[in-house]
Amino acid sequence: MDNKFNNMINEFLANTDAKDEKELNEKLQEFIEKYNAGEVKYENTILDDAYELLEKAERTRSKAQAIKYAKKSI
Repeated sequence: MDNKFNNMINEFLANTDAKDEKELNEKLQEFIEKYNAGEVKYENTILDDAYELLEKAERTRSKAQAIKYAKKSI
């Protein structure tokens, strides 16, 4: 799971009052439905941006481009 998605779930669940596993699962289902509908609002953190650049560095085929993305993430 990527850092941004993990942060989105944590932020969503922090604003819930789930009392047990059943309620928590219901809230997770609600999150997934809202996420898929584009209704979850989340603003990237600096760390999210850095992780996205590192993921780009991992996926690129060019060594030079990978180094560029990795340096930019720092």
